[in-house]
Amino acid sequence: MLDYLPEKELFKLIANGDEVAFAALFKSYAPKLHAFLFSRTHNDSNAEELVQQTFIRIWMNREKLGDIDNPNAWIYKVAANECYKMIRSQMVAEKAMTVVANKSTEVNELENPGEQLHYKELENNLQAAINALPEQRKNVYILNRQHGMNTAEIAKALNISPKTAKNTLAASLKSIRAFLYSKYDYLFIVILLKSIK
Repeated sequence: MLDYLPEKELFKLIANGDEVAFAALFKSYAPKLHAFLFSRTHNDSNAEELVQQTFIRIWMNREKLGDIDNPNAWIYKVAANECYKMIRSQMVAEKAMTVVANKSTEVNELENPGEQLHYKELENNLQAAINALPEQRKNVYILNRQHGMNTAEIAKALNISPKTAKNTLAASLKSIRAFLYSKYDYLFIVILLKSIK
């Protein structure tokens, strides 16, 4: 029944904590948002995670929903912002992993002893994250990051399909990013990387 209410009415109900209205909004928007986010991330699991994060953000800000004039545009703006945050954090984590894995900067080249300590800690935590990976993910990651092999070369070396190599690398990177973000604040990694140059 709520499926047919105008979005502004749904927003007013949700603003008052109506979980049935929230479920109706989710049912209406989740598939469209998934397609929208997949078109930006090209990754099904990231798109699904972003849909969930978008609705968490909507629910957390529900008291403001009654004042929204264009619910459709607002929902897509929230989704786009969540997508931007994910892509930005992934880029920072990728850079951290690349810098540490390639050891492009020797720790003793850093001027500040505190930076040296933080970099060494980041390096140790990255190694711990790599060591915690299942064997195949670990091998794929090492071949890619430390030996510079692409997924086709990895597939050939490990006798697996290129698609398996690609998916395994993506899963490895996701696990390592999650591990690093459980240990560090996003801003800390950004500041450390800027000091490394």
